[in-house]
Parts: sequence; C-alpha cells; structure tokens
Amino acid sequence: MMKKDRPTKLQRQLLRELDEVILGLGLNYKQILDYERPARTHLLRLMLDHLIRGDIIRHYTLIDEHLNVELCAYFLGPEGHIRDCGKQKSFRT
Repeated sequence: MMKKDRPTKLQRQLLRELDEVILGLGLNYKQILDYERPARTHLLRLMLDHLIRGDIIRHYTLIDEHLNVELCAYFLGPEGHIRDCGKQKSFRT
C-alpha cells in the first residue's frame, strides 16, 4: 500500500493562512450548508463572482506592469531602468 503524500510544514502553514483569508473574505464555499437553504445559491454566486473579479483584476494589473516596462524601454532605450522612468518628462502624463 502506498503512503499518502503529506504537505510540508511550510505548505501546512500556507494552507492555514489560506483558510484564514477565505474565512475573512466570507468565501468559504465548502461550508455552504451552514447557511439557510434559500440564501445558498445567492451566496455561492457572490463567492464565485468575487473570485473571478479578483482574478481579472490580477490579470489587468500584470498587463499594466508589462506595458509600463515596454514604455520605459521605449523612452529610455534598452539600457534604461524602470525606476528611472518617473524622472523623465516624456514618460509622465
């Protein structure tokens, strides 16, 4: 019989932190049965909506960062550093 793989100490800590965040945000869908039956569908939809919106915002933020790097390279050239972009008049809006 094969032993079940256990998470490492760090992984267990991260799982505890994730549980705390999920509870703090009110997104613990695994305990949906703790809510009244009429509210469950609405709460599940809200939880799903919250998670999807968060992921979309994360993607747009990443795209914005990539665009900033490209703009910085355009204005300062390949030798320029992104921290210097804000100092350039041509880079400011």
